[in-house]
Amino acid sequence: MRAAPIPSQLGTAPSRFRDHVEAGQLTIAVDASTRDVIPYWRLAAYDADQVSFVKSKGRATLLAVAVYHRQFSPDFPVPYSVGLIELDEGVQIISLLDSSEAPYRPGERLSASCVDGLLVCRRASG
Repeated sequence: MRAAPIPSQLGTAPSRFRDHVEAGQLTIAVDASTRDVIPYWRLAAYDADQVSFVKSKGRATLLAVAVYHRQFSPDFPVPYSVGLIELDEGVQIISLLDSSEAPYRPGERLSASCVDGLLVCRRASG
């Protein structure tokens, strides 16, 4: 995979990704010309016309987890967990973890989906 250029200004691709999340769709960003998967943290280097979005299968592996005990927003009552996950498509992303299923351990299989405009992961069933 080629590294994306460092942007001199933010591209328009992140807003398209956000539109997908708000519509309840978890998508993978792909460079329209090379078909390389674009890591989410590099998406700001791209304009929307340079990116294709492919629907993710929503299967993932938990790589690391952090539990927050300090409330930074009324939208996230404590304690809540955030995980570094790797989607089966190979992309790593940070996600809120379903607090009703805590505690989590690295290596667990997860199901990722978009709920109320947020990416949320829970333990995979079956």
